[in-house]
Amino acid sequence: IFHFFKRNYLTGILIALYMLSPLGGYLFHDVGYLEQLLYLLLFISIYLYKEHKYYSVALFTLLAFVHEIALVAVLPIYFSYIYMKEDSLKKSIYATLPFVLLLGVTLSIKVPYESVRQLLGDIYMYANYSVRQDFYAIYTHPIEDFLDPKYYNYKALDQLYIPMLLSFSIAFLLYEMIKQKLVSLMVIATAIAPLLLNFVAWDIYRWYFISFSSLFILTALVIDNYNIDINSIKRSKLGLFFFGMSSVLLLFYLNLELFDGYSFRTLDTTLFPSILNEIVTIPKH
Repeated sequence: IFHFFKRNYLTGILIALYMLSPLGGYLFHDVGYLEQLLYLLLFISIYLYKEHKYYSVALFTLLAFVHEIALVAVLPIYFSYIYMKEDSLKKSIYATLPFVLLLGVTLSIKVPYESVRQLLGDIYMYANYSVRQDFYAIYTHPIEDFLDPKYYNYKALDQLYIPMLLSFSIAFLLYEMIKQKLVSLMVIATAIAPLLLNFVAWDIYRWYFISFSSLFILTALVIDNYNIDINSIKRSKLGLFFFGMSSVLLLFYLNLELFDGYSFRTLDTTLFPSILNEIVTIPKH
């Protein structure tokens, strides 16, 4: 965060806002899910694009083999990044089309029920852990079974206004500074895309997390690409008001429930003296 503050105050503020909000804690709770691998490979693809465009596109195309969630988690970011670098919608389409086609092929392949049974049998026989049957059930049950309302927590949808408000306020601010209507629309689309999963899958709080994460990543890329400084942002009073309001909602009103009944630890100020004592104590052994 200190490095980004030195380079660009806006990016540093963005990272600090992300880490201090419930998203920062959820980031570590989400460790092990494939979206974190997707984001890592996305960063590598973006890093390669400047000097090795074909390698970058090839690596991003291979993300279709990682997980289909890449379609809504990282594709909008990569598409927008190429548009900003090339100023060409056609080049963005050409660069991401191989990924879309490959993902379509992989999703069209049917997994035989006997293959799933064989896999589960091998895991039971040779691996030392219990298998979550509900995970593998998606390969053996028709998709209609998973559209049952009992799988969904519709109360969680009452927080949809927070990512929507934040994405619109950021898009408005960026438009005021760079006058790029299409880039601002891409920012909104990047935030909305993961939220569409709310209507077909039940990890609603995880989709919130991906929505905010993708929004913050793309916003940082826009700031870096157009060299937006902290002085230029002061021009839009209305944009600053809505951004400030949505930031408060993000910090204090966003509620992300953790998996399997876990919860965030409450802040216990009585622990501060013992923590400080541990920090300043010199080990004797």
